[in-house]
Amino acid sequence: MSKTAAIISKIKTEIDRHPLIFLVLISLAVQIWYLAFRFPLWWDSYVYVGMGKFLASQGKAGLFELFRPPLFPLILGGLWRIGFDPLIVGPILDVIFSLTTTALTLAIGTKIFNKTVGFYAAILVCLNPIFLMHTGLILTEPLAMMLALIAVLLMVRENREKKKKNYPRYCVIGMVTALSFLSKFPQGLLLPAILFTIFIASKTEKSMILRIKQSAAVTSGFLLLIIPYLLINYRYFADPLAPLKSGSWIVTTATWLYGSGITYYISHFFLLSPIFFLFFAYLWIFLREREYLRTGPSLLVFFSLLMIIYFLTVPRKEARYLVTIVPALAILAVTVVERCYHFLQQQERQMIYPKALIALCVIGTLLFLPQAFTVDSSENGSGDLHQVLKDHPTTGFILTNDPSPASVTDNKMILFGGMDTAMIAYEAYRNESGLIVVRDCNFVCSLDDPRCEEQKRILLNRITEDNQQIFHKTVKGCTIAVYSPSQEEKQQ
Repeated sequence: MSKTAAIISKIKTEIDRHPLIFLVLISLAVQIWYLAFRFPLWWDSYVYVGMGKFLASQGKAGLFELFRPPLFPLILGGLWRIGFDPLIVGPILDVIFSLTTTALTLAIGTKIFNKTVGFYAAILVCLNPIFLMHTGLILTEPLAMMLALIAVLLMVRENREKKKKNYPRYCVIGMVTALSFLSKFPQGLLLPAILFTIFIASKTEKSMILRIKQSAAVTSGFLLLIIPYLLINYRYFADPLAPLKSGSWIVTTATWLYGSGITYYISHFFLLSPIFFLFFAYLWIFLREREYLRTGPSLLVFFSLLMIIYFLTVPRKEARYLVTIVPALAILAVTVVERCYHFLQQQERQMIYPKALIALCVIGTLLFLPQAFTVDSSENGSGDLHQVLKDHPTTGFILTNDPSPASVTDNKMILFGGMDTAMIAYEAYRNESGLIVVRDCNFVCSLDDPRCEEQKRILLNRITEDNQQIFHKTVKGCTIAVYSPSQEEKQQ
């Protein structure tokens, strides 16, 4: 054996002995590499930072959007309250959640199928472009994904141990599911997926009474955390379901800015990771071999299908909506690849060599990895804006249509909202505000709505005429302006 071959053999041995360490190191290296590009934060990123400050300060700082789930902002706000900068700790949390997700994918794939499926599914997850794009963005998806996988792992372990009357563990599963829901509302679909699994996958081993009790334990754990949240909503908004109703409404607005159509997720999600098309091949195996009688496969399939079906019905479509099922799709897709590999090995006349199949899968995965780096990282003017806000501190709140100031100021912020509410918000708050920050491109109008464009022109003229402009810059066709209300200037 040559020296090179001996080294490769030793590396393979070490990977087999310590797959988790290898996966964590690979995933960490890829994420640090991605973070080095310093891609700009999204609108939602700044909103979560602002909500964290708002909740932690009891409304004295930051901003609030009703339709946002509260758990991730609470974590960011708690860390901000004890002195951590959300712009620094947020990406660190993203990396921690993502690394944990990779480790959980390994554990779940191994327990449901085998070590090979778990290992390669975890590799597929950490190299998935949509999964990688969430690194450092300070979004809620990595947390929601991690919590959902913890619930799945607990369910799989509970089924393997077969402690039929261990209801407290099922209660814990419900609580973890609730935490995932409080991180991202559509994750609540994990609850019916778990209940379906209990009733369908366990029907050959457990009595109906036992399945009802286990389902009740999961539901009780879920409600244990959700009921206090609903009561808080009722106290502050007079409607326990207000955030959910608001969230259902917001995905029907400004749909022209987002994707649409029944084929959207094929072209913008599955084609970015073509190996995920094998999920649909697994559905045939799932039915043909009665895999639905097993807890693990049933839970992964039911949850994935519920999420895909739900987001197909939502008018506003974004590829990132499906990122939380990437680990489930990866596990099931790799299972199909493994079956095909063993099938080819058994054939005397092979249409394709087994190792060639693996090579195609690897090339197909790496080929689409650069899609994660297609985000526009050029300057958008936020840096200059943030410096102006530091140079012009105010004790009043900031009236704005740009949430990014939440990252550099501890002032309370009020958002203009859409063009249907922007003028109303301006008239109501302009005299009480300390600063007004406007990015004209954030007042969005449909191309076929000239009335909206006229309202936008009138509003921007009013803001310019009524207030003293202290900053103005146009970047990539968007004008950013900061104003000091005239009333404040007169007082000074």
